[in-house]
Amino acid sequence: MKMPSLIQIVRDLGFIRLAGTEGEQKATEILQNYMKECGFKPKTQKFPIETFANGSATLTIGDKTIHGIPMGRCANGNVTAELIYTENPKVVNLAPERHRGKIIITHGTPRGIYNELKSAGIVGIIAITPPYKEPWSLSHRQYEKDLIPALTVSYDDGARLASLSGQKCTLKISQKIIKSEAHNVVVDIPGKNPDGTLTYLVGHYDSVSRSIGACDNAGGTAVLVKLAEFLTKNPPVRDVKIIFFSGEELGLMGSQAYCDKNKAEILKQGQLVINVDVSGDDLGHDELYITGTKELLGFAGGCTRAEGVYCNSQIEIYSSDSMPFAQLGVPSINIARYGGKASFYGHTPGDAPGRVSQRGLLNTYVATLSFLKPIVMGKVYPTDRLIDETLRPKIEAYLYGLKGKEPELEWLPKYRLPRP
Repeated sequence: MKMPSLIQIVRDLGFIRLAGTEGEQKATEILQNYMKECGFKPKTQKFPIETFANGSATLTIGDKTIHGIPMGRCANGNVTAELIYTENPKVVNLAPERHRGKIIITHGTPRGIYNELKSAGIVGIIAITPPYKEPWSLSHRQYEKDLIPALTVSYDDGARLASLSGQKCTLKISQKIIKSEAHNVVVDIPGKNPDGTLTYLVGHYDSVSRSIGACDNAGGTAVLVKLAEFLTKNPPVRDVKIIFFSGEELGLMGSQAYCDKNKAEILKQGQLVINVDVSGDDLGHDELYITGTKELLGFAGGCTRAEGVYCNSQIEIYSSDSMPFAQLGVPSINIARYGGKASFYGHTPGDAPGRVSQRGLLNTYVATLSFLKPIVMGKVYPTDRLIDETLRPKIEAYLYGLKGKEPELEWLPKYRLPRP
C-alpha cells in the first residue's frame, strides 16, 4: 500500500467543502477511501446542520454601490438606515442608544456576540476584512435566529465606507438557507495492549464557503491521513480514534455532535485530544496551543524539538474542535502552522493548494508524530488528564459564545477521582 504524498492529498481535496453540501460529501468519500486503503473500517456519523448556498450582498450609499459577501446563514433583507462606523463591535452594547436603528460598519468581527449586537437594536452589520484580501467568509452560529442583514467587505471598501459614517445607506442581502446533514468520519484503531485510555487524533476537513481551504484545513487533514498510514504499519499499544470532523467552520458542529453522542465514552476513557488545524505554509512558524498543563506543554514541546521542529508553545485555548472535549475535562495539544501565504489568505479564495508545499506540511507531520509515538506506544501513558485552572474561565466564555447558553462543565477534581 502506498498512500499519496501530503501535498497530493491537499490537491485531491482541492475544492470547496462547506459542511452539508455536495463538496463535503465528495470529501467524505475521499477520506473513507483513504482509510480503507490503510486497512481500516471508517464509519460516518451524521448530524443535522443548517448550511447555505452562495448569495449576494450590496451596499448602496449615494451614487456608490459596493459588493460584499453575505454572512453564512444570513437572512435575506433590504434595509435602509444611517451608517455608523464603530471600530470594535463590543462598543455597541456599551452605548446602545447611539447605535439603535443603525447599520454598523466595524473592523472587528461580530462572531460570538451577535445576540448582544441585536439586543442593542442595530439593523445591519458590515464587517471589514483585514488588508490585501478578498472579503472573507464568516458564518452566524447555528443557535442564532431571526438574523439581521450582515455582510463582509474588503478592507479598502471598508475604509471608504467608514469615511461616510453618518450617511444613509441601503443594504441588500440575498442568500438561500438549506437544512441539511453533515458527516464526521470516524476510525477506531484498537491497541495491541489497551489500558483503558483513548487518544483522539482529530482535525476538520470542511472549509468555509468560497474557499478551498488548502491550509485550513486540507493541510491538517492530509497530516491525519498520513498518520493513519503510520499507525497501519506501526500498530499502537493503546486505543486511538481518528476523527475527521465536519462543520468546524460553522461553529464546531461536528465535534459538538460527537461529544454529545459519546459523552460516556469520553468521560470514561478520553485521555487526550491531538488536534491538527492549519498546515502547509511553505515558509512559516509552527505553533503548539496546549489546553492542559505546564507538564503537557513541556512534553509536547520537547518531543518536537528532538525532531528538529521548534514550536512556539503556550498554554492557551484554541478555537477549534478540541474545545467540546475541554468542556468534558479532556486536555488537548493543538498544532498549527502560520506565517505564509495560504494562512494569510485564510477564509478567502486565496487559501489555495498552490500556496502550500510538501515542506510546510511535513513540518506539521513530523512534529505531530514526535509526540504521538510516545503517547500511543509508550509503556505508560506519559501525560495526565488535567487542564490548568487558569484556562477554565476562558473555556467557559468561549463555550458560551459558541452555544449561546451557559455550558455544562465536567471538571476533573484536583485529587483525580477514578473514572466512572
